[in-house]
Amino acid sequence: MLPIEKLIQPAGRVDPIHMVERTSIILSTRDAFLSDEAHLSRRIVLGGDPFRVREDGEWEQARNLKILRVLTAAVAPDAEMAVMTPADFDVAPPPQPAEYHWGRMRTVSAAVDAVSTLQTFLKDDLYIGFETPDALWGVIQERGGPAIDLRLHPIRFGSEMFLLVRSVGLDLTMSDKYELKSRIRVEAEYLRFVHGTPSFDQERGDELIIALQVPWDSAVTDAAGQTVPITDYLDELTLMATQASRTWIATHPHAKPDSAVLGALLTLPNARLSGSTAYELMTKPEIGVVTAISSSLLHEAQALGIKSIALRPDLSHGFPIRSEFAEMDFDTLIAVMAPFADGFRIPVHSPFGIRDLFGQVGASLTPISRAEPPPIPMTPTPLSALSDALSLGWSNPESWGVWTNQPVAVLDFSWPNPSCEALRIEFLANIICAEDRTEDDFEVWADGQCLIRSALPNIGQQPKHLSVTVERPADLASVQLVIARRGTVTPMHTDNSGDRRSLGVAIYDIWASTFEPA
Repeated sequence: MLPIEKLIQPAGRVDPIHMVERTSIILSTRDAFLSDEAHLSRRIVLGGDPFRVREDGEWEQARNLKILRVLTAAVAPDAEMAVMTPADFDVAPPPQPAEYHWGRMRTVSAAVDAVSTLQTFLKDDLYIGFETPDALWGVIQERGGPAIDLRLHPIRFGSEMFLLVRSVGLDLTMSDKYELKSRIRVEAEYLRFVHGTPSFDQERGDELIIALQVPWDSAVTDAAGQTVPITDYLDELTLMATQASRTWIATHPHAKPDSAVLGALLTLPNARLSGSTAYELMTKPEIGVVTAISSSLLHEAQALGIKSIALRPDLSHGFPIRSEFAEMDFDTLIAVMAPFADGFRIPVHSPFGIRDLFGQVGASLTPISRAEPPPIPMTPTPLSALSDALSLGWSNPESWGVWTNQPVAVLDFSWPNPSCEALRIEFLANIICAEDRTEDDFEVWADGQCLIRSALPNIGQQPKHLSVTVERPADLASVQLVIARRGTVTPMHTDNSGDRRSLGVAIYDIWASTFEPA
C-alpha cells in the first residue's frame, strides 16, 4: 500500500498551455468519432444496474438516471434519448431480502439472460451508465463503444464530490488525477485543522477501527454473487487487534448488525462496540488503523492520514480504485463528452457540482460529541436517567426506562470505585415476544465474554430481576455491557396497536453492588 505522501501528489498549475493540451485531446477524440455527420445524430441510451429492484417494484437507480439526464442535457440537449429499465431486462421484484438478491443478480452467470437484451437495445448508440454491473459492461466492451460508466468517487467528505469514470472509445487522459488528489488533500487538511486531529507530520495513535458494511454492498460481493463475511478474517483481525491498544467495532448506520458476527468480533483483544460511526471515530487522534473487507471508507481514512487495510482488496468496487477508472470532476466529464456536443465547445465551469446533484451522500466527518460514560450507579436508577450510557442500539428514553431497537445494544459505563475488584451489576428487564411466546432468550457480554444467557418474560408480565458479575477492567474509564437478542419485534404485528417501532429488551432500573470474587 502506498504511503499517503506518494498517493497524493501536488498539482501543477492550470495555465493556457495546459488548456491547449486538453483542447487538442478533445479535438483528436472528436475526429476519431465524427468521421461522418451520422455520429452527431446518434441516440443516447441511459442505463445502470437493472437488477436493483426493490420488493415494491421501485428501481433503486431512478435517482441516478436523473443525474445522467442532467449530463446529457449539458452535452447534447437535442439528442434522442432512451432509458434501459429493469422491465427491458425482464427483472421482476425480488423475493426478500432484496439486498442479497442484487448481489447474486449482478454476477456473470445471472446476467447471461440480459446480454441479448443489451445487444438488441444498444446497437451502435452512445451508452451512458451509472454503476453498470461488470457482466453487462463486458458486453458493452465487446461491442466496441462508444460508452461511458460513472460512479461516485469514494472520497465524499469534502465540500465537493468527484466521479470515477470508465469508458469504451472515449479519451479519459485529460483527467488530471494529481490535480484532483491535491484538491482532496487540501480538504482533508482543512478538516484536520477544524477538528484538531493530527496533521500529516504528526503521529496518530494505535487504536483500530473495524468498519462493518451492509451485506448488499457490491464491495463485499465476490464473483459468485456471495457476500463475503468478515468473520472469515478473524485470524487477520486478531493480529491487528493484538497490536492495537483498543479495537473499535463500528456498525454500518444503514444496517442492523448481526448478533452472531458481533459476538465473534467481541472476542478480539480490547474489542468494543462503538455507538459512533466509523466516520466520527476517524476524527479521533487515537485512531491509527482502519480495516474493512473492501470499502470506500478506506479511501477516506487514507486521505486523512490513517493506515487503511482491505481484507479483500481483489473485490471489484472497494479499495483500492481499479485501474480502469479515471478520477475526475463534473467539468472534466463534460469535456470528455464534448465530441458529442452540438456545436462542439469546451465548457469552462458548470453552474453546479456533483454534490449539488446528489446531495449528502455518506456520513459527514464530524467529531464525536458524546459525554464521557457515567459511573455505574450504586443504587437502583432508571436507565432513562443515564442517557450518556446509551451507545449503540437504543430507542429514545421513556419515563420508566429504555427499549433496545436492534439485535445488539450497548451500555457504556466507567468503573465507580478503583478499589473494588468486582461488581455485581443488577437490572430489571423484560422483553417483547412475537408469536404468542411468553419469554425469549438474550445475553449480556463484557470484555469479550458472555456473562449470562437467560430468558426474559414478555412485556405484559412483571419485569425480571437479573444480575451479572463483572471483574474490574484494566481501563477503569470503560466498562461496556453488550445486550444481545436474536431479533426485534414490531408491536403492531402482535397487538394491532399501530406501533411501528422495532423493539427488543426493555430495561427499567440498573445498579451495582460490591462483590468479592472467590
